[in-house]
Amino acid sequence: MGKIADDWNDQWRQRDAQIKESGFARIDQAVAESIAEYSPLIEIGAGSGKLAEMIAAQGGDIIATDDYSGDYPFGTGDHFPVANMDARDAVLAYPDRNVLCSWPSYSHNWFTDACKEIETDIFLIYIGEGEGGCTPDEEFHPYLSQCFTHIQHIPMLQYYGIHDCCDVYKRNKK
Repeated sequence: MGKIADDWNDQWRQRDAQIKESGFARIDQAVAESIAEYSPLIEIGAGSGKLAEMIAAQGGDIIATDDYSGDYPFGTGDHFPVANMDARDAVLAYPDRNVLCSWPSYSHNWFTDACKEIETDIFLIYIGEGEGGCTPDEEFHPYLSQCFTHIQHIPMLQYYGIHDCCDVYKRNKK
């Protein structure tokens, strides 16, 4: 096998190991620091809580939530306390907190439904792929363009073939 194929295979082995341990996003300290600046935060779909753990380690004020319905290789709440709460209910329960979500479920509408409850001037930090990618439902990106203003792009590490982005948006006036 050539070097490129070896690198590709190594990256996929690393990604598989990471998913089993903590989740889908490849987060480093710099990303966690940047997100922590948007505290206080409510993380929806927090899964293992690894991202919340990293943000809290950077001084971020974060509440992690998940409805515990995902069938993933990692355990929900393995790294940080994760409240058992539906995403929409979490946004409604904490209307003054900025909302964070990393890799919402592919082709599911729970994330879009939760975003519709975000109050004016609240920030949304979204980690996933852009329009046409593997996250979330088809309604999300058009809704995002219509109801939010892009504020910041936070560079992050990526695995080959995966197009992670971390972007911050601000909710327009309802």
